[in-house]
Amino acid sequence: MESWKEEGYSGSSAYLYIDRMIKSKEPTLDIVCPFISPYYARMLMRQSSRKRIRVITSNSKITEQAAKMMEQGGVDPGYIKLIIYAAILLAIFVVLDLYFIYVAMIPVVMVLVAIPIFRMGRKKRIQVKVAQQRFIHEKLYISSNYAITGSANLTYGGTHKNVEHISVVKDREEISKLNRHFEELWKSPES
Repeated sequence: MESWKEEGYSGSSAYLYIDRMIKSKEPTLDIVCPFISPYYARMLMRQSSRKRIRVITSNSKITEQAAKMMEQGGVDPGYIKLIIYAAILLAIFVVLDLYFIYVAMIPVVMVLVAIPIFRMGRKKRIQVKVAQQRFIHEKLYISSNYAITGSANLTYGGTHKNVEHISVVKDREEISKLNRHFEELWKSPES
């Protein structure tokens, strides 16, 4: 996909637009979205070492885990389980005195432990605001040069499976209005 020739899109591939924005080299990204899955939380966390990201979301079960991950800048719980399983295997090999396998696994476990430590060392520039007073149903994605509005939640289903409609906004004046709207929501004590 080289460039957007249309201002709107309807279909089940909203990720072609939204993922592209998240992964772009734009220095900032502001998001308003009620539902954010751990899949997208990980994507945002990866990008937060390259750009400043602010997220306004609503308090929901699907977003709870994602919001905690982003706020803590922590490691994916599935990855921690992988490290625990590797350590258990290593311990079993030591107990069974399988020296060859034990020695071979030491570098693997060291790499598994080093990756999250390295990732935590990189500065994360992500802020998450979870609205407690009211449900924010809006979906808005704003970068420096364009914005996306529409119906797509920041979940795998919302961007890859559901039929959604989004609009790509390139007009500078309209982007400025959307930025002001985001700032009002960000500063609002109700959100």
